[in-house]
Amino acid sequence: MKLKQLWMVALAAVVAAGMTACGGDTTATDTDSPGTPTDAGGAKDTGGGGTPDTGGGGTDAAAPDSTTGDTGGGDTGPKPECEIDDDCQPGFVCKEAQCVKLCSADSDCKAGEICNVVTGECAPPLCSTDNECGAGKCCELGKCGECPKPAPASCEVVTPDGVITEGAERQYSAVAFGGDSAVGRVEFEWSSSDTGVASIDAKGLAKGGSKAGTTDIKAKIKGGADCKNVSKLTNPGKPAAGVKVVVRSEIGGKPVANADVVVGTAKGKTDANGVAEIAGGKPGDDVHVFAADYAYVSVLGGSASDLVVVHLPANDVMSQTGGMRGNMDYSKAKNPQNELKLAIVGVSIGGNLVDLNLNMLLGSSIPTPLACSTFGLNDTVDLPGALVFEAQGFCEKAKGEFFVEGAPGRRVGWAVGGTVALSEVTKLIDVLGPVLGGGGGGDLPIGTILAAVLPLFANFSHAIESDLLVQHAPLKAGKPDYDNATAFPKRTAKLTAPLGLNVKMKLAKLPTLGGKPVSGALVLVGAQDKDLGMVPLGLGAALDSPEQGVPGDGVISPPKGNKSLKDGELGLNIAPQHGGIVNRPYGYIVLAAPIDAIGGSSGFNISGLVRWSDKVEREVDLSSSNFLGFGEGSAYDPASRKFTLKEGSGSSLVRVAFGDNDKSWVFYAAKGTASITVPDAKALGVEARGTDKADKWNVESLKVKGDPAPGKLIDLKNSQNLDDLNTDLEGFSVYQSPAKK
Repeated sequence: MKLKQLWMVALAAVVAAGMTACGGDTTATDTDSPGTPTDAGGAKDTGGGGTPDTGGGGTDAAAPDSTTGDTGGGDTGPKPECEIDDDCQPGFVCKEAQCVKLCSADSDCKAGEICNVVTGECAPPLCSTDNECGAGKCCELGKCGECPKPAPASCEVVTPDGVITEGAERQYSAVAFGGDSAVGRVEFEWSSSDTGVASIDAKGLAKGGSKAGTTDIKAKIKGGADCKNVSKLTNPGKPAAGVKVVVRSEIGGKPVANADVVVGTAKGKTDANGVAEIAGGKPGDDVHVFAADYAYVSVLGGSASDLVVVHLPANDVMSQTGGMRGNMDYSKAKNPQNELKLAIVGVSIGGNLVDLNLNMLLGSSIPTPLACSTFGLNDTVDLPGALVFEAQGFCEKAKGEFFVEGAPGRRVGWAVGGTVALSEVTKLIDVLGPVLGGGGGGDLPIGTILAAVLPLFANFSHAIESDLLVQHAPLKAGKPDYDNATAFPKRTAKLTAPLGLNVKMKLAKLPTLGGKPVSGALVLVGAQDKDLGMVPLGLGAALDSPEQGVPGDGVISPPKGNKSLKDGELGLNIAPQHGGIVNRPYGYIVLAAPIDAIGGSSGFNISGLVRWSDKVEREVDLSSSNFLGFGEGSAYDPASRKFTLKEGSGSSLVRVAFGDNDKSWVFYAAKGTASITVPDAKALGVEARGTDKADKWNVESLKVKGDPAPGKLIDLKNSQNLDDLNTDLEGFSVYQSPAKK
């Protein structure tokens, strides 16, 4: 099997589905009706959107080339000048069969238009939130107008069960539905069954009372139906003596019963409510929690409080899973007639963003019959479940169905996809042929592939499947049971929202790994909902040095031919929030990594930056936000159980995770910790989980707002907690233990 040629197809599709880092409109025609904002710029520009340019800006046609011009009369419209960009002069692209001039700044555009730094085209600015539209107006698909009148038929409380203490606060939310999709901008009425345990106000903000116990938090549509789901909120009260430890699952907030808890040297077990009173423990002692179905968690230095809550991540190896499966609808995408149709599909990302990895985006591999005569392929191969592509003209059998998984609970399905003309795919094959030819093994030069693929994909669209309840079911023969209709309901992802919001990001120098800068950065921008998870709205990428063999200097390079971006800048297009997901915070996640190692044999180390905004800014300046360093120099001696810790520079605290890809043991330590002595698992009567091996660990450095000590993050009286670091997370890095030689 010619694996390299196959991976070119897969990578082209994965990258195409949103990694829009450079560009020009690569399609031959545009069938959108006049005025449809398919290539609009970023959020509302208070500067007025650029000054008029009598030279024509981004909409003037180029003078026809002598080989295509025609001075004859009798025609009722302009003669076609081009089919692809190469038919036009430098600085022009082919749009609607005419060569049009690219812009590099807003001043190149007409009054009321702005320059898209990705496509180089002028278009009216779009809104990203209702607040940009003025009183009584709403932002729908990037355009301000009359607010839609919601007609919700049902609703559901989506905040999971939780824990609260006297005086602490917890925000609740609900989702309303009309038909088969979510409805935004709906008001709810909230109630608590026992206000002594916790009260709740009209905006869903609960406040802990002085009474120990559990209260039911309920909601209803204002003046309408009661919501499904009752969220259990528990106030554990103060301990009679020692330290009271509350243990909950990280996803879902359910009590974890029968967990072993050690505070200092004192031991105990959690009851049915997930609570253990450790009479011999005291504030400041190390806290260890062991539960068979969850990651072990140890917090070194303990809490300054006598009331502790520890949230346990589920084990990585699952005995059950769920998500959705289905097909794409490209009918509303730009140029649906094009031969190549591509999409990447997923489920909103629950849990902490520091755990984000490519597997969460691409899903499990699916055996897929593939026949592509152009590549000489006719075989059943493993492709990511999230990947969908149809290729008329060069693949007789492709992958038309997606299979994606997600954390249990109420989630949001999403997709980014579009179409590309076959003529552009042929050019891509010509460029990548020398790199991917030969069919041999070995790691692929992903950086080179990205540099070649990214210029072709700048005009994709977004889909949201908002009515998605992820319910897990047991695996079948060790694999997801995609035929289980409850665990994997069928959905059709309809591409309806163009990636019309345009962002220019300025990045700091890339971090170094092994004495040299990593090779590039991946960017994810999405809508963050604490309960539904992060919903990706667009993806991007940039390389330090896009030409193979050229040494990097730690500064990302703009795409070849792009005149809008400078060194250190990255551009990407994203979709506005839509489909009932509106007015949420926008999150920007930048992952610096040795991109050529993606999918390779050398592991994958990353350093991430996280920023939040209530709207999409046209420029996001992260140039003064340094990437965290990697934990190079860390080492573990299983004989002495001593871990020598080298944290990444700039961190607030450190997380060290031992274990394989199935079960783990996670330690939280304060910044500046030189070493960790791992407890004797055998003496405690628990599994070793990688602590008996020298090369089964990761060092994860975290930068958290306020630089809290680990003990603060398990203090139930503190507003920050380990179960929800996202809104306070500013940066992180993950360093994998070097493989044995």
